[in-house]
Amino acid sequence: MVVDLIIGTGSIPRRKPIISAFQFAIMLQALCGYVMDSVGLKLGFAIFAIAWSFISMAHGFASSWRTLFGLRALLGLAEGSANPAGMKATSEWFPAHERGLAGGFFNMGASVGSGNMVVLVDTDAGITGVGQGGRRILSATSREASSARTRSIPR
Repeated sequence: MVVDLIIGTGSIPRRKPIISAFQFAIMLQALCGYVMDSVGLKLGFAIFAIAWSFISMAHGFASSWRTLFGLRALLGLAEGSANPAGMKATSEWFPAHERGLAGGFFNMGASVGSGNMVVLVDTDAGITGVGQGGRRILSATSREASSARTRSIPR
């Protein structure tokens, strides 16, 4: 993917905006919180979860570093909804004396996912070579996450 999109080792300046796009967009959590306050927690989080899944899968089809830049920014925006949604769900669904534990669990999910992804991508790259491994992992994990998130949204 790095070679295909011409963001290899000789083009460090192109990596910085791609990384920054995600980091900047994920800081727009207040916007995500506003959307969830406006449309409701269940619908708002469902919208962001579905958007996150499709945007993640679209990464596998990126054909230039500019496309990847845009997708990373959109992914950051969609992923930025997790924290406001988790806080809102915790405050609505748990009594005050259980909110600390519940908040700890929803925050732990991001760390577990990040830790597992490193192992999965590294293992896949070692088995299949660097070429298509990352794209396949991104698509597979986003499909699974989409399915799991959809099942976990209370009716």
